[in-house]
Amino acid sequence: MARRQQLIILYPTSNHVEDFHTTLIQQRGSTGYMSQGMVDGCLEWAQTDVFNFVPFPSLLRRAAAMMYAYISFHPFADGNKRTGLMTTSFFFVINGYTFTITSDASEFAVETARRCEDEKGPQFLRKLKGFPNGWYQE
Repeated sequence: MARRQQLIILYPTSNHVEDFHTTLIQQRGSTGYMSQGMVDGCLEWAQTDVFNFVPFPSLLRRAAAMMYAYISFHPFADGNKRTGLMTTSFFFVINGYTFTITSDASEFAVETARRCEDEKGPQFLRKLKGFPNGWYQE
């Protein structure tokens, strides 16, 4: 029986996220945390693996989960959507993909977060540009 090769997925660190957030907030927004521990919590949530139960089995699902976490769990006082987008973009880059943040990024971020656990999520996520057909698999 052939074994499926397990891809190693790289993740940003909380230091990366905090650096992204600091840079974004310097441009516009308020500093501070709602819950500093959730900076790590959002990254950990996307990496969930409990007794081989992996709710986000693919790179795309994990990216959506990460964006959802930063938008919904609000670790920062301001700039959570922007930080979620920047962190997700970096997540794709360190894993060998590109993710272009466009002018409709705010709406895209909210829609991605909303559909993270939706049954139609995979079809929505396939719309991401730069991913070859057939790449996305559960």
